[in-house]
Amino acid sequence: MSETLEITKENVLQAYKNANNKGKGLLTDLFGKKVFQGSIKDRVKSYEDACEELGLDPEDQLPFMSEEDGNDDEFQLSINAYTKLCIIAKALNEGWIPDFKDTNEYKWFPWFRVTSAGFGFSSTLYSASNAYANFGSRLCVKSDSLAEYFGTHFVDIWEVYLMNNVV
Repeated sequence: MSETLEITKENVLQAYKNANNKGKGLLTDLFGKKVFQGSIKDRVKSYEDACEELGLDPEDQLPFMSEEDGNDDEFQLSINAYTKLCIIAKALNEGWIPDFKDTNEYKWFPWFRVTSAGFGFSSTLYSASNAYANFGSRLCVKSDSLAEYFGTHFVDIWEVYLMNNVV
């Protein structure tokens, strides 16, 4: 007969904090490294971090060569930026998939403005009753705070995506 043990995350984190390297390795093997890495905002601070979170190779995901490799085609740069944003959104959502048939489920988007001072994050916007998406459904996140983080922390990628589409 096997016995089930229950342990709280708080106790696991405390044990990890007090453990030596061998103990930390054992706890990581038992519970996975994500348990000890903090919030998704702590883990995903770049496109490369998002790829690591999802087990993807950052270079293999982009459909066109990068700007660093001499690519200056504005549409290809925009498509690469969109790809990066989709991967970042997927990582930030931690498995949450928006259900656009559910009109009661909020889906959050960062909102931007272009002014004489330039391009910048403005606020967040949600959609619950409508299935439209100003940025595409793959770019919504599960909460207001994630939308704000997504818009402010990755504003440089958003700018390439949105501003290179201007015709």
